[in-house]
Amino acid sequence: MATGFSSDLSIGSTVLLEYVDQLIAKGETDFRLNCALKYAKCYPRADLSLRRLASLTNLSVWHICRLFRDEVGISPARCIKLLRLKFAADLLIKTSLSVKEVTASVGINDVSHFVRDFKSVTGEFPVEYRTRVRKQTAVGVLHFTNAKNG
Repeated sequence: MATGFSSDLSIGSTVLLEYVDQLIAKGETDFRLNCALKYAKCYPRADLSLRRLASLTNLSVWHICRLFRDEVGISPARCIKLLRLKFAADLLIKTSLSVKEVTASVGINDVSHFVRDFKSVTGEFPVEYRTRVRKQTAVGVLHFTNAKNG
């Protein structure tokens, strides 16, 4: 998970993303669902509509929805949104991209929608999140450097 993101997500979202990562890593789900999850995680900017995921997995839209609900426990849309927000949090911390550029990089077309979703999951606006996590990381590095030199 991204530095700082797991501690800032609501507990339910954090657990869910960890669970999805485990499903992907262990391959314990239906291989077609695993394919859809890997694709969504690797290509957050891509078209991740139900129709596209169904096409990638050679399943009907109904069947891919059922697999998500049965094996992941949430709808495909919610899962994709959380994966994209996790990727966005990584970009906010590791790059100097603007919020608008981050939004486009994760495949979300509306900046205001992205900001609202990001805040609902993390509790902070994207710029606030970036500033706070970078400060925490800098303080942690500073403490480590001082301990090493002392």
